Amino acid sequence: HDLIPELFGNDFRVRKMRAQLMKDAAHVIAVSQNTKNDLMRLYHVPTEKISVIYHGYLPSRGSIRPLDALTCHPATSRYILFVGKRGGYKNFDFFIRAIAPLVQQDKSLSVFCTGSAFNVNEKELFVSLGIESQVAQGFVPDDEMLSVFAHALAFVYPSRYEGFGIPILDAFAAGCPVILANASCFPEVAGDAALYFDPTVESDLREKLALLLSDQTLRTRLLAAARVRLADFSWPKCSAETAECYNAIIELGKHEY
Repeated sequence: HDLIPELFGNDFRVRKMRAQLMKDAAHVIAVSQNTKNDLMRLYHVPTEKISVIYHGYLPSRGSIRPLDALTCHPATSRYILFVGKRGGYKNFDFFIRAIAPLVQQDKSLSVFCTGSAFNVNEKELFVSLGIESQVAQGFVPDDEMLSVFAHALAFVYPSRYEGFGIPILDAFAAGCPVILANASCFPEVAGDAALYFDPTVESDLREKLALLLSDQTLRTRLLAAARVRLADFSWPKCSAETAECYNAIIELGKHEY
């Protein structure tokens, strides 16, 4: 899926184990070209030994429900969505600092985060930025996730690195505009169906979000492109390509033995 332990960790045992796996494997399937490039760069795996096979998209369970019918409670009905873990390379503090001026200016605007409860440092950050009453967190059941995406003004994914980024497809399916860090696999997966920002420049994210919130024509264009893009990621396509890869290795083994 990704090389996060190698790029953002310091466990030598992981590197040693994966180096041996890369050596022993007859073939390697990567979920993105970005992951393939990392395998080639860090482990010197030859390009012909790696096949890129994208994930399919499995539609979320349930239908889109009214916001007031959900068990999770965004701070307001006008919210920016953040999904998943928030530490380290996920770039959450950067995200909050970048959009805080927009949230301060518009008291009807809020940030809703799925996942674990906020820690002390995060709460202190919200207070220091003057937005503590406009940031909410909640556990979202699987059958409500589609609705949470659908009601969001935008989904922002500021992570500096991912192997694929399945929440992008969730947002596409729900009709939620997407703003992504211009990093790792994101441009590869989302194509022209998202806005991109430099994940090291707060003003860039802030400007892109302000543009998306104010430009209905842009929102309409992105959502139309997202519907087209989502069609590229199907499980029948993924399974057929995986079977083809396995069959090729089986045939290779017959010739070798």
